[in-house]
Amino acid sequence: MINLYLLMEEELNAINENNQILEALKAINICQEYLGKLKKHIEENPLKTTEEEIHFFKFTKPKFQSKLFFLSKMVLHTDSQNCF
Repeated sequence: MINLYLLMEEELNAINENNQILEALKAINICQEYLGKLKKHIEENPLKTTEEEIHFFKFTKPKFQSKLFFLSKMVLHTDSQNCF
């Protein structure tokens, strides 16, 4: 799962757009794609212990979600500034 996060980071770092909103939207799509891959990985490789579940929901999944949350807020904030 760590490799999945690193792959996502590599893709995010490779985005090269002049427009900040377009860059963020591409990044959001990448984050959503990798959250889907993470879900599929867990479905195919179920967590075996309570400790694994706690670690997954406390540390692993939030790493992916926090990127998506940050980018979504950035788009909303930037887009709301462009409305005026």
